[in-house]
Amino acid sequence: MRRLFEAPTIAQLAPLILKIKENPDQQTSPLPSSLVPLSIVEGSEILFGFHPIGGAVSSFTTLINLLPGVSLYGLQSEGFAPTESIRHTTVESMAAYYVELLRSVQKTGPYLLIGRSSGGQLALEAAHILTGMGEEVAAVLLLDTAAPGLMPWTPTELTLIKFLAEGSLDGDEEDLAKLEGDARLIYALDLLKKRGLAPESFTLEDGRRRLEIVKNNLNAANIYVPQPYKGRMVLFAAEGSPQENVATWKKYSSGTLEVEQVAGQHSQLLNEPSVKQIGTHIRRYMGELKSVAAKMTL
Repeated sequence: MRRLFEAPTIAQLAPLILKIKENPDQQTSPLPSSLVPLSIVEGSEILFGFHPIGGAVSSFTTLINLLPGVSLYGLQSEGFAPTESIRHTTVESMAAYYVELLRSVQKTGPYLLIGRSSGGQLALEAAHILTGMGEEVAAVLLLDTAAPGLMPWTPTELTLIKFLAEGSLDGDEEDLAKLEGDARLIYALDLLKKRGLAPESFTLEDGRRRLEIVKNNLNAANIYVPQPYKGRMVLFAAEGSPQENVATWKKYSSGTLEVEQVAGQHSQLLNEPSVKQIGTHIRRYMGELKSVAAKMTL
């Protein structure tokens, strides 16, 4: 899947496939696994997207067609590759690593950062790090991110499995609750495969890794307490988002906090039709980013 993002056209993918066939033992990606190029436009402005609790960044792909002329990179959790360990266990350490990766693509600011759900905390911490380095951050965009400490989530493992299945196992909770450990995970994977919601190649070890990733991200989000941010934050508030979320975010902002109300529930913000509204706002911020960059070159 990662290679499809790196080489989205047949012309780009064909030589890559030939290279892999010729050298099957040398299939390492040219980029770290946590830096995922979702869309690359030569010489364009760049938007960096930070992963939510689940760790993946594929949900950002719905923005690609809405942002013509914009390069989009995702910052994905460690641990998806079979041989990759999870080294970073706090928002601070994750963000520091992601800053290293994004600066390998864009050397200097201004930067535009967006985080989905808990990924907003990662984007905020990355902004703290970048501004501390003397770099310009145009804006930090928070996609319905819960303010730190407002709504800590301590789910059971059964709830996490259902969460990763995105609601597809809600009707099977009674049967799943009778099982424990690997037996529960195997049963859940079998159900998802039978329903065509998981590939046959998805193994028990893959499931264990996904659970480890989400547990690590969840713990990091629950203990994160940021310093007030002096720059510009924009909170996209979904329908039903609690009012106290905005009030709590104000405690972590010593700069500008803008709030954009978006039609759609929390889980729908990067799906149609909500994503169109998100895309419209981002295009405006990308335009402002170009203006800032132009002034910096004068």
